[in-house]
Amino acid sequence: AKEPMEGLFPTLSRINHSCEPNCEAMDWVAGGTPQVDLIALRPIKPGEELTVSYIGASNCKPKADRQAALADIPLYLTSCLCALCSRTEDSPPSAHEALGTLFALRTLQERFRGAAGTPAVGP
Repeated sequence: AKEPMEGLFPTLSRINHSCEPNCEAMDWVAGGTPQVDLIALRPIKPGEELTVSYIGASNCKPKADRQAALADIPLYLTSCLCALCSRTEDSPPSAHEALGTLFALRTLQERFRGAAGTPAVGP
């Protein structure tokens, strides 16, 4: 199992939650120093807010489960108002959204194929 990582990341700590995030924060250690990369899960439009999920892969879970998971996070003081939670119907992601997630996972896999815990060099 992966050990929890601790560090102070002031820029990343300002990124808001969404149950349908457009980014993923990937943590790793280089030379004993914690690192975090923010990786796009899909194309992001200019001016679009960057978001991550505070509760992991959550877009396939029912709204009540997502809200309960967020309620367990210390200092998360509100209900989620992301696009998924604001839908009138609690439905799973569309085929387009699911393909975007698969694309993101493939991109992450290719990027992190280097030595254990170290991302591959290059774009």
